[in-house]
Amino acid sequence: MRIGNELSNQFKINVMKKTHLIVSLMCVLLSISNSYSQTAKEVVKSMGPGFNLGNVFDNGVKETTFNSFKPVIDMYLAEGMTHIRIPVTWYDYVDGTRLTDANGNINVNSARFKDVVTTVDYALSKGLYVVLNTHHEHWLKDNYNGSAYYNTIFTTLWTSIANYFKAYPSKLAFEVLNEPEGVMGQWGEPVPPTAQSGILYTRQINKVGYDAIRATGGNNTTRIVMISPNGQANDSQIEEVYPNVASLPGGGNDQYLAMHVHSYDPWEFCGQTGSNANYPGAQQVRNDITVCYNHAKNNLGGIAIHYGEFGVGRDPAQGGGPQSERGAAVVTEYYQTFAQTCFGLGIAFSVWDDRGWFSLSNDAGTAFTYDLVPKMLSVLDLTPKTITDIPGRLQAESFNEQSGLQNEQLAVAEGTDLYLGYTTPNDFAKYTIKVARTANYTTSFRVASAEADGGSFSLYLDGVALIPLVQVNNTAGWQNWVTVSSTNVNLSVGEHTLELRVVNGGFNLNWMDINVVPEAPVLAFTNLTNNQNINFGTDLNPNVSATHSSGIANVVLYVDNVLLRQESQAPYDWGLGTNDPSLNTLAEGKHTLKAIATAVSGEVAETSISITIVKIVTGLEEEGSSIFRVYPNPATDVVHLSIETDWALANVSGLEIMSGYGNKINTSELPKGIFFLKAKGSVYKVLIE
Repeated sequence: MRIGNELSNQFKINVMKKTHLIVSLMCVLLSISNSYSQTAKEVVKSMGPGFNLGNVFDNGVKETTFNSFKPVIDMYLAEGMTHIRIPVTWYDYVDGTRLTDANGNINVNSARFKDVVTTVDYALSKGLYVVLNTHHEHWLKDNYNGSAYYNTIFTTLWTSIANYFKAYPSKLAFEVLNEPEGVMGQWGEPVPPTAQSGILYTRQINKVGYDAIRATGGNNTTRIVMISPNGQANDSQIEEVYPNVASLPGGGNDQYLAMHVHSYDPWEFCGQTGSNANYPGAQQVRNDITVCYNHAKNNLGGIAIHYGEFGVGRDPAQGGGPQSERGAAVVTEYYQTFAQTCFGLGIAFSVWDDRGWFSLSNDAGTAFTYDLVPKMLSVLDLTPKTITDIPGRLQAESFNEQSGLQNEQLAVAEGTDLYLGYTTPNDFAKYTIKVARTANYTTSFRVASAEADGGSFSLYLDGVALIPLVQVNNTAGWQNWVTVSSTNVNLSVGEHTLELRVVNGGFNLNWMDINVVPEAPVLAFTNLTNNQNINFGTDLNPNVSATHSSGIANVVLYVDNVLLRQESQAPYDWGLGTNDPSLNTLAEGKHTLKAIATAVSGEVAETSISITIVKIVTGLEEEGSSIFRVYPNPATDVVHLSIETDWALANVSGLEIMSGYGNKINTSELPKGIFFLKAKGSVYKVLIE
């Protein structure tokens, strides 16, 4: 991951030391099948979609104790991810400590190493494939010269790691070195990725790590080992670094070898300094992956490919767009296209999540950022289960599991051919629902009953009672359908198991409607108050906060019932210099500002405030006055200030055209008209004649 100055720009959390009990997890590990008959191609294809545990063991920006990020892993598991990449920096210092001694031997008593082991154990116990690597390691990347000094330390490091995990099952894979860069070849650096020296160093260091792992024997003889090209593992460099099978470690004869690549291309879109305006389109994303795949297929003996990192980040502090850009449709399309293309080609991938610039999840493990992960996985056919989107209609026959119930043919037109019947006490049906957003929902049920006392059922969400009892009365016939409304319920975003449990039988069920309770957006002016007095010429910048569980589609601002402009993404503001300058030339007197917010789901909210524009500053105060003066006004060739100060002059469009320091402004070259002078914390209207 290209982190740039991430370590210096983000607050580091001190690592808290904890005692780790891993005996129970190791017992679980012993029960995991340890067949090594599968080749790298087969294993990588089985790995499927995955995620990175970024900014943890690689740099310590996030807490490194297992329990601090376990909810994040669990959330990814629940969403359907099937492997995890665990970036670990071993020899470089992280928060003042490192995981090895000076020779490269790992310190098995280190609290951080114990957390690494616990993480690996837990992931394997949950059925995840695991990729473990050496990550930043700038001691090596910045200084490598092919000498015995560096080769010996790196050999010792990988020998130590491989020996520790030798007995682990085949679902654990090793990645030799994350993102070879520095003297191995990096864009914008003295050694570019295309330099022969960088290419040779990359091949050499990959072989050093590969040889060390294989030499430990046991399960490591056939463990999946991944190598990477230089240029920070960029997929475009695979052809340069590994043009043919002879260039691979093992000479192309190791069927347990895989190629590990990254893609943040184009950086102008994907990088934290990027912008959505630079999105290259879905076809280009597909093409780049396909080119890499075809090279591996045609020139490298069909070596398996693992895309270990990809994503879109934003950091306005470094010149990138706002984080809110990552919620845009083009970003979703990028993630979906990337995942779908890899999935279709049998390429495993692990999306980059640093819970920072490239965040995909929150620290609590309770929500995905902009729902990018659920949206990305939604285009993949991961399981055969039926998933019903909520809000919406859930057909009774769309269960994934049931007991005691039967699907029956409708005798009347009811919108679907089947219904659920033959209900008896303790029957159940389980459905998978995918809730679009956290909100309150109405519930209604299409039912029929010919039993005198009708019947009843309850609903459970993820095993917890959601609606204790829904009563179905006699409808005078098994095909006499009525709609029964029940209580409102609160559902959280994400995938859930909804279970219907029959309490008293004797009813039929056609469908359930689960829809959002209409709610208006929460809307307010944040920097202006009702009945506020404002000096003429003040840099008027109305700001509005608008929130809704479905998101905000747009906010529009009216000034005295005249539409100013629509804002489609936060921050919702209308300021001088980027917007209508008429805000700063409002006449003296009262004015009404009205904001209207429309939610993505269509609900609307409106709020208004009244402001009063007071006293126009003319700059014509009497000499000797203590008030800062601008004179003459109107002016021709020179505007005088009563004291020397910093000043800036803007045109009526808000564009700054002059600035300086002093008490005279030469206006002889300016056209006639109105200008705005910013000085001493105020804005003065100046007329040039």
